[in-house]
Amino acid sequence: MNNDGFEGLHDPGGELSPAEAALSIILLVLVALVFAYHYFLAWKFLPGGWLGWGMVSGQVAEPPPPSRAENRYLQYMASITVIMVYIVLFSAFAYSRGDEWDYHYVLLAWLMSLIAAFDDYISVAWLGITTGVFLQGVGAYSFRVLLQGYDD
Repeated sequence: MNNDGFEGLHDPGGELSPAEAALSIILLVLVALVFAYHYFLAWKFLPGGWLGWGMVSGQVAEPPPPSRAENRYLQYMASITVIMVYIVLFSAFAYSRGDEWDYHYVLLAWLMSLIAAFDDYISVAWLGITTGVFLQGVGAYSFRVLLQGYDD
């Protein structure tokens, strides 16, 4: 099921080459930085975050902290943390089963696009990149892998 344009590059059950390992580490660091940046944006802009209260912005009159129902910061943080934990667990289980990343990246790209909720250049670029990866995966494997499961 290697219909992604890289037919000659797949090595089932093999180890990563040094170049593949370096690229994987760079991508993991990039994803971690993007997640951290979105945590910072939530802290800065969403009601309930430290900067969202106006405590650091120099305002004279600070609004009271939002109620639990209005605390968009905690809602975003809870959802992004659940998404991050799911991504880590999904990746760990896929790796431990010996699965290749042939079609798992389709779901991972869609999940990572869910954090892009801000009108910021990095957030919009992240949404575009992850949506593009998702659409490329759907084009290569169709929706079958998302709807029928991961067994051939």
